[in-house]
Amino acid sequence: MSNPTRKHLPPEERREQIIDAALEVFSEKGFEGTSNKEVARVAGIASPGLIYHYFTDKLELLREALLSRMPQPPPVTFDPSRPLKDVLYEITGMVLRDLSNPKTVKLMRVLMGEALRRPEFARLMTEAMEKQVFARLEGIFRTHIENGTLRVDLDPTLTTIRFMGAMFHFFFSREVMQIPSAQALELDKVRFQLVDDFLQGTLASPSPSSTEG
Repeated sequence: MSNPTRKHLPPEERREQIIDAALEVFSEKGFEGTSNKEVARVAGIASPGLIYHYFTDKLELLREALLSRMPQPPPVTFDPSRPLKDVLYEITGMVLRDLSNPKTVKLMRVLMGEALRRPEFARLMTEAMEKQVFARLEGIFRTHIENGTLRVDLDPTLTTIRFMGAMFHFFFSREVMQIPSAQALELDKVRFQLVDDFLQGTLASPSPSSTEG
């Protein structure tokens, strides 16, 4: 792990530096094995106590790290005038790429393992997904249900759960279970097939081209 040169930084830059260092240490040593002393060393901070100036405790540091680094589609992705298929291709590609980042994989493994034993970790994951991805996707699906692109009988929340579930099932198979056949798949092929399969069961019209053209 690196030890950056210590220098004076504006508060926001220092905060981001601490988050980056914490992610690196969490990924390598897990939550229980991470100490503020080690985070401070990686961040290039002389005193571990400085971390408490920005975060009340280690759990809040993990929470902020997760919220700030969770895959987040750019605002342009959510333009309701864009064809739904194009929007979902873009979102799926972005999420799959971010979830394939080695640091993200390590962090998610830590969170998934700890979530079974500690409810606060499950809440962290839920909060991060709700703020960064779930709520926005739900808004997209609600808009396209209301405008007739998607079937009017669909529930936006259940539709979002179904769509995200497919992505995270692939992530679990590829990165957690490390199934060779899943690891061999190209991400572009995965995103196109996930979206196409999803739309086959949710579009108001059986023909995506006639719906979106």
